Amino acid sequence: MSSVSIISDMERSPKINNGDVPNTQKRYYAYLLLILSAGSVHFQRQSYQTMVPYIGNELNLTDYTEAGLISAFYYGYTPFMTLGGASAEILGAKSMFVFILGGSAGVLLLLPFALRYSVRMSWFLVFMLGAVQSAWVPTVTVYNSLWLAKGVETSKVTSWKNMLGRGGRLVSPMAVPILIQLVGWPVTSQIIGLHMGGMCFAWFMLGASNPRTCSFLPTEESRFLEANCTATDTVGEDEDVSAKTKSQKTFVGTLTKVINRLTAGIKVLVKNPVALSVISAQLSHNMTQAFLNISLNRLFEQKFNMGSIEAGTRVAFTGITSLLTPFIIVSIENWLIARVETVSIRRIGSGLAILISTTSVVILTAATTVFTTQLCIALIHIGLALHTMGYVRSISEVGAEYRGILAGLSNQVANCAGIVLPPTIVYLRSLADGSYKYTGIPMALCSIVAAVFYLPLVETESVNLKKKNE
Repeated sequence: MSSVSIISDMERSPKINNGDVPNTQKRYYAYLLLILSAGSVHFQRQSYQTMVPYIGNELNLTDYTEAGLISAFYYGYTPFMTLGGASAEILGAKSMFVFILGGSAGVLLLLPFALRYSVRMSWFLVFMLGAVQSAWVPTVTVYNSLWLAKGVETSKVTSWKNMLGRGGRLVSPMAVPILIQLVGWPVTSQIIGLHMGGMCFAWFMLGASNPRTCSFLPTEESRFLEANCTATDTVGEDEDVSAKTKSQKTFVGTLTKVINRLTAGIKVLVKNPVALSVISAQLSHNMTQAFLNISLNRLFEQKFNMGSIEAGTRVAFTGITSLLTPFIIVSIENWLIARVETVSIRRIGSGLAILISTTSVVILTAATTVFTTQLCIALIHIGLALHTMGYVRSISEVGAEYRGILAGLSNQVANCAGIVLPPTIVYLRSLADGSYKYTGIPMALCSIVAAVFYLPLVETESVNLKKKNE
């Protein structure tokens, strides 16, 4: 990513309000830390799922037990996302990133010992891994709102972060089996744990929740970001110590503050149609993503009588699209930034995503050729990336007042798709003698509802949700 090109794009963009774009570019070190962390987190998540069959073979676990060790992560991940958003708003992004990465490192280092001692203890550790990482998306949202200038800079950094996240997921199924063959799954788990611990240490030493308190950021860059980001508040450990009360310094005081923030945010968000429209769009996105995760390998096997290896290869090859799409999307977004209002970018992003993804899923389930099936999968990946363009802006600009809680709540609701969709697909297939022709119906219905809510309600300017509902 060329720093010079980003600066020149920003100078041309009408969305930058501050007249003087700083000549220094130290903020890119902060962006790099976020991007590398995203790659690490997504690599770790996929690596654990890749390791489970090897663990099961060595320890003679049943298929049911293996499935339980995978689902344990999601049982921990889904319920705590909104709480993670409130925590990020109160404690600050730096504290939360240290907690997420450090907690993940601890679980991965302990997991090999727990698995040899007790499956139940291992299930609890994986549950805790999901609970720790549930704060990832809302924390990134809070961090972005304080660090990324509106316009081109936001789109480019977000695209690189998404690219490394998808890259981590694609690399893991190839890298982890090689590591397991060389050193075994226990050492593989601990290697990944040590890597997560290294990222935790990097955040502890170099990270900052907001530009104002970043040790290596020049004053001119800090002022530029404060003038051009979607939020300018400071939170958590980066506040002046003298501004804190004694109760806020205690664990009980901090927990009380987080719960109060969470309660106030949820009360406001569930009454606000703009916030509900964002949640509906994210639910549509996750329904489509869950369908891809659950069905693709078996769909190829069932439709075209392929073996598992050939089906997996077809899916992986098509998945390369998910690496290329961020660069396509950022080019579209940069073109739009200079020509249309923010509301149009949000509507175009998630609106096109809903249309492309839903249409492609419906065609995919009825496709009769391998080429059509792979083309639909590629289009679905493009639709998922387009949604990110609209969703990221909606969260940070529409929900600026409770951006972390809105990110957590929308993802918490949307992640229920991963729980509800598998039995739904099984039922729909049973109605069609094992065929997938009806399995696109849930995505189509969800997307229609999302479009009805989202497209008319997304507003042009940032919305102070608290004041709007008073």
